[in-house]
Amino acid sequence: MKTSEIRYRDPFIFPDPAEGTYHLFGTTDKNAWTGVAEGFDCYKSKDLREWDGPIPAFRPPAGF
Repeated sequence: MKTSEIRYRDPFIFPDPAEGTYHLFGTTDKNAWTGVAEGFDCYKSKDLREWDGPIPAFRPPAGF
């Protein structure tokens, strides 16, 4: 998946030098301000252009 295909709000990239990878985290909610909280996903890359994922990173419990 290319960077341009990922739809995120408030993205954060965590570099992992030991693994030689980058981890992209962000809000996956369709409407982050008033919608139902859906959680966060993660994508993993070695070059910041091609990404594997989405990988669920956090899913809120009911009533979150």
